[in-house]
Amino acid sequence: MDRSQRDGIVFTLIPGLGRRKCHALLKQFGSVSRVLDLSAEELVALGLSDAVCQAVSAYRQGLFAAEYLQRVSDWLFDPEHHVILWEDDVYPPLLRTIPDPPLVLYVRGNVDCLYQPQLAIVGSRNASRGGLQNTRRFAGALSKAGFVITSGLALGIDGQAHQAAVDNGRPTVAVLGCGVDVTYPRRHCSLAEQILLHQGRWCQSFRWEPCPSVIIFPSVTVLSVAYPPVFLWWKLLCAAVR
Repeated sequence: MDRSQRDGIVFTLIPGLGRRKCHALLKQFGSVSRVLDLSAEELVALGLSDAVCQAVSAYRQGLFAAEYLQRVSDWLFDPEHHVILWEDDVYPPLLRTIPDPPLVLYVRGNVDCLYQPQLAIVGSRNASRGGLQNTRRFAGALSKAGFVITSGLALGIDGQAHQAAVDNGRPTVAVLGCGVDVTYPRRHCSLAEQILLHQGRWCQSFRWEPCPSVIIFPSVTVLSVAYPPVFLWWKLLCAAVR
């Protein structure tokens, strides 16, 4: 893991430094590394808190997030594992256009999916039988037509969309609401592995190891529909079982 990757990851871990402020600093200085090279006096002059200054100082001494960085570094030894920074050329272009896009993406699988036409399908976790059948038909036909189906690996509509692509031997992208080393829900473990076998990928933008959270899932939906290089969003409005 090179310095730019370490700096980019640490930038997202500093307490009190939210994503919006991170983007403002990037716009002002051009790169994360330039921000982290600023002196304590310069950081204070920018209105940053003592906690931020202390974290930056500790990082320079190898005392901040060292264990986390080592875990990610070890994870990256697998050639199928990737860290994509907001500053990288391979960062999904449409994802850059949403408000406060994620600064780091943790990816497992085929990164080439980023450059293929994608279509996001998201919907209810408690969809009706007809909704699930329609999802399989739409996702199957669209994957055969050459679209990479993007969804959130959740139960219901998401899982059916991924499964339809896999059944056709086509790649599909799963945007996760947990660490990229965690499969959730557990009943989708087999589906998740099939996604990788068919040249698909898993992707998440949160800390590497978090467990699923109801706070995270709305962000996952936003990211799912923001990924496709071809901005064609098909949202299935399926009746929930009541």
